[in-house]
Amino acid sequence: MRWMPELVWIITGISSNFSFSFLLLLLYKEYIRKKNVLFVLTKVLNNNNLFFDFLLFP
Repeated sequence: MRWMPELVWIITGISSNFSFSFLLLLLYKEYIRKKNVLFVLTKVLNNNNLFFDFLLFP
């Protein structure tokens, strides 16, 4: 997964929504800590209200 940080920064550069990019970085940090993609996906789905808050109210 060596390409992951570069991918996150590319998405950060393309996206004009800083909050969404920040959320991606938080998810990446969580992935590094837990080493479990399913855990991260479950966390996002369980906190989908927070996800939409990031998207709609930057």
